[in-house]
Amino acid sequence: MVNFSLNKEYMIHSGKILATAMELAKSLLISGNTTKQIDSAIHSLILDYKAIPAFIGIGGYPCASCIAVNSQVVHAVPSDIPLKNGDIVTIDIGVNYKKHFTDAARTYIIGQNTNTDNIELVNTAYEALNAGIKSAIKGNRISDISYEIQCVVEDAGFRSPLEFGGHGIGKKPHLEPFIPNSGSKGRGQILKNGLYLAIEPIVMAGSIEVFININDGFTCYSMDGCLSSHVEDTILISDFSPIILTRKTISGSYV
Repeated sequence: MVNFSLNKEYMIHSGKILATAMELAKSLLISGNTTKQIDSAIHSLILDYKAIPAFIGIGGYPCASCIAVNSQVVHAVPSDIPLKNGDIVTIDIGVNYKKHFTDAARTYIIGQNTNTDNIELVNTAYEALNAGIKSAIKGNRISDISYEIQCVVEDAGFRSPLEFGGHGIGKKPHLEPFIPNSGSKGRGQILKNGLYLAIEPIVMAGSIEVFININDGFTCYSMDGCLSSHVEDTILISDFSPIILTRKTISGSYV
């Protein structure tokens, strides 16, 4: 549903704060650092910008970010385990600026990595995100985004878990519509000007079956231990191309 009560400038500012936090987090992705240290830095930066980490308190979630490593897929609680070269790390951040929410995720590989399969896994997620965003134009439907994501992911030999996907966003961090990462064209809600969406491909190298860590109740792992990649941007549907709010430069390339 289009929410005309949203302040566009607040949404843009929320996205800029998030992009700045992501840039900081990326700089801390060094062998020996822990995901808990990175989360603490993200938390502090968001507060410095007079905003609130959006994830804290959702279902009791304790941290400012979700930081998944290797076989962790989504919603991973930061830990004290040191990162090492070759780790695949996804950073997922949400920002609440004056009750205007944005959400974004990036996947990176720590250090020098020569594993071409892992590089392809990560690159595929970014390609799928860009394909999904490109199809998020006025007059298209939600499933047109899903279809484009699925084509990129499956053409590369990967798959996406069925239970996770993108979503509406704005006055709350998660709103309707749900945006699956697979599906046929021409189905679901028609995209209209003023609609904010978080488009969120998740790409897995093996089985798409997952399970939740019973110790923390949040961290989702791949059932077979396969690696995954997860990327996301918050966008605004407009008369022309979608406006990407959660990159360092609006509608620009990744930092």
